[in-house]
Amino acid sequence: MTFRLVIVEWIDAQLHTEQVKLSELEGHLTLGVRHTTGWLVRETDELIAVASTWDKADENVDGVWVIPKGWVKSIRNVRTPRKKKEEVPHASV
Repeated sequence: MTFRLVIVEWIDAQLHTEQVKLSELEGHLTLGVRHTTGWLVRETDELIAVASTWDKADENVDGVWVIPKGWVKSIRNVRTPRKKKEEVPHASV
């Protein structure tokens, strides 16, 4: 199984807890812009799921963000260097 490493730009809801006069409310009506980087482990018509960690050998993921597809502004691939044949994998800790 292989996943793409991506950066997702998405819009998030905001909660403003301070008291505001109705006449000044416009300046407080904003949405958050978020950027999440990780492995795109699922994409449907309704959502995307991005895992921060992927254990390829055990097929485990964790730190999974589930983002509604309608909130996603863009998904960009992150280029990763290709491993040369003579490279030795890092030892497990």
